[in-house]
Amino acid sequence: MIFSETQLKGYVNVINSLVFKNKNSTISEIHKLTKSEHILLPSEEELKHEFDNPKSTRDKGLVGKFIEYAFFGIKPNPDSKPDLENGYDIKSCAFKQLKNGCKNAKERQTLTNCTDYENLIENSEFKNCKYYNKCRKLVLFIRSDDKIKLKTYEELLNQHLLLVVIVNLDCLPQEILSVINNDYELIRNCIINKKITQAGQKYLHIHKHGSKNSETRALGYTPKLITQLAAITLSEILNVDYKDIINVNVNGNSLSIHDKYI
Repeated sequence: MIFSETQLKGYVNVINSLVFKNKNSTISEIHKLTKSEHILLPSEEELKHEFDNPKSTRDKGLVGKFIEYAFFGIKPNPDSKPDLENGYDIKSCAFKQLKNGCKNAKERQTLTNCTDYENLIENSEFKNCKYYNKCRKLVLFIRSDDKIKLKTYEELLNQHLLLVVIVNLDCLPQEILSVINNDYELIRNCIINKKITQAGQKYLHIHKHGSKNSETRALGYTPKLITQLAAITLSEILNVDYKDIINVNVNGNSLSIHDKYI
């Protein structure tokens, strides 16, 4: 499936409309409904053939691979280019339920491994560094957290799909972009000073990625930013003031979304 920017927005709008018309529907149910309108999507049999095997439960990236194939027809591949020809990467993240009834992003959204530190040192602006395009455009599928780390095929299908968010840095509010650019400057400075840390980075951070003792670093968006982007999307879909959707904790360090909206 090949999408222009406008076509992608229209397609995501279709998926979100199905999600909100069929509250508490699983990924499998939303896929079936979406396929009824887009016959080129893979069938249940094709999905089962691709993913229902013993190795799947050991694959931490299984959910993302399933979503890429189920909703975009993209089979697992090692290609480092953006998933879609219009420059968007397809990602998936889980939202957790809090004690106060609200929900927020369970963990960071890893974007891309970051190994060429010299490139960051040479480029003082985020938009000019080589990793910008892997951070710039995302289609983010938000699902409910079922607290099962490594899932069987059936467990994967039964997760609830909550929302699909299109992220385009070019279209974000200036106050968010300013924080991201400031975070990039912090990342760049810590690399220059040879003390790599994610301390002080609010929306974009550089974090360890890979096995427990790995020294590989990656760029990622923090749970706070992911929660904020989801709230902005909900505000647009539901025509509700963003301030009514978002919940800020007493210290202002954590954001969540009121349960009735997601």
